[in-house]
Amino acid sequence: MRMKTFRIYFQTQVKRALKVCPAVIFATFLLCGSVCLVLGLFLETDASKENKQKMQIGVVGDISDSYLGFGIYALQHLDSSRFAIDFHNMSEEEARSRMESGELSAYVRIPDGFVDSVVNGENKPLTYVVSNGQTGVGAVIMNELVDTISGLITESQNAIYGMQKFMLDNETEADFWEATDELNIRYIDFILNRTDLYRLETVGISKDLSMAGYYLCGVFILFFLLWGISGCTLFAKKDKSLSKLLASKGTGADVQVFGEYLAYLLLMLLSLVCVAVVLVLAVCLTGFTVPEWEKAKLSEIVIFILKQIPVALAISAFQFFLYEWSDGIVGAVILQFLSAVCLGYLSGCLYPLNFFPESIQRLAAVLPTGAALSYADKTLLKRHAAGETMLLLLYFTIFIGLSVLIRNRRLKGGDKG
Repeated sequence: MRMKTFRIYFQTQVKRALKVCPAVIFATFLLCGSVCLVLGLFLETDASKENKQKMQIGVVGDISDSYLGFGIYALQHLDSSRFAIDFHNMSEEEARSRMESGELSAYVRIPDGFVDSVVNGENKPLTYVVSNGQTGVGAVIMNELVDTISGLITESQNAIYGMQKFMLDNETEADFWEATDELNIRYIDFILNRTDLYRLETVGISKDLSMAGYYLCGVFILFFLLWGISGCTLFAKKDKSLSKLLASKGTGADVQVFGEYLAYLLLMLLSLVCVAVVLVLAVCLTGFTVPEWEKAKLSEIVIFILKQIPVALAISAFQFFLYEWSDGIVGAVILQFLSAVCLGYLSGCLYPLNFFPESIQRLAAVLPTGAALSYADKTLLKRHAAGETMLLLLYFTIFIGLSVLIRNRRLKGGDKG
């Protein structure tokens, strides 16, 4: 008898949900478009950050000398610094003008006779010119680079001239120039191959995720949170008289809550299908992808979406609890929106968690949205997420249980509704 009552009530709620389904789907696609725009802006901002751009350095002076010209060519085409710095030969007036306009980060002034002074053991200094008050990542990098280059040049000269003096003092100048050339070549080889001295490991922005992968998961969770507003017309009820009437006929609080919640969950899962469609279209039409997807296979996208069902369970239960807790549509919408923004921010959906204090990071780990984001991150990386899955299911149970308690209290006259 109880199962029959539940089935009838659930079918009724599904019919109610189907009536608003077109509007919900439209809102879902609209929200997807807005969220994709936010994701695109995040990624574009990251790509245009100063630490992702090549430094533009002006070179002032005559570089027609064969040695100096070869040195500039080596920096532009052979040395690893070519991936971080572009050199442009120009007059000092042009260099100063372009630096003031922000086109150049700095410029280097090469004095006349610089190469001859180096050959003769003198040191005519190069002048490195930057604008007053220059700050930022680029300025710090260039200051470090200038200090490094100065040390390399000075110490290399000291070693070469020391070797030459030793040979002259010990009357072994028969191979003087051959030894000088060999030592020069060895130093040049060491400098050009200095990247072999270390191993570069890219650990990602957070939890080994790339920037695109991290914000894909973050914006995905944010979409779930904001989507809850679309259910306000169905589940934000101020008048509880119908619920009390059903309770008097044998349809208790648990039957009502589970029947309404399952209808709400079906709407969310249908919206999840819409999200999958949007992602597939984005990959096919715009070429959007994340490094974690191997060649942006459509099967990987579909599997990633299907794995988010535990996230849908926990967040939909949380949102249903908020509807049960609130009074009226206006209060429900405000509560849904504020909870989405606050929990999304604290959980790292908008800003990487490792930039927050440790206390916020510990709090985020136990929030339902924090567990959802961690679960999405691990599924994107194809890692096991048993702990997060259990936590999401626990939150699902807690929020459904709280919803039943609130409904039962109201049915017994706990509020004015």
